[in-house]
Amino acid sequence: MPACLDFQQDFDKIQLTAGNVGTVPVWSSPVTGNSVLSLHEYPFITTETCLDKAPPTFQGYITGDKFCAGLDNRTMIHRGNSGSGLTFPSTERLLTRHYLRGIVSISPEWSVEHYATNDFVTFTKITSFEHFIKSNL
Repeated sequence: MPACLDFQQDFDKIQLTAGNVGTVPVWSSPVTGNSVLSLHEYPFITTETCLDKAPPTFQGYITGDKFCAGLDNRTMIHRGNSGSGLTFPSTERLLTRHYLRGIVSISPEWSVEHYATNDFVTFTKITSFEHFIKSNL
């Protein structure tokens, strides 16, 4: 799916609100080499909720340049999917566009099968790296 970039802080705040659902393209099992690409939905969760759910040893990874999204219907992200983009839709004049808001970063736990087994995944905010992204496009 094509994705747009928008670095406006106000737009970021609109899209990153509790319960707003984003989409991530996920490979079913990049570790085993038997991969199927599918789109999974992840609702945004607040930093407060994320910190409440996170084990104490993981809370330090939830920094100002990160946000969390929950695992909807127990869909999972494999380790090999780090770097995938999380987009949120926005409709204007009957046209829906998806905007990149974050990049899959890290999850508190990974099982033996290399799945994220917790209730959320952290994403790196693209707005925190606007200068880097623009200077490398």
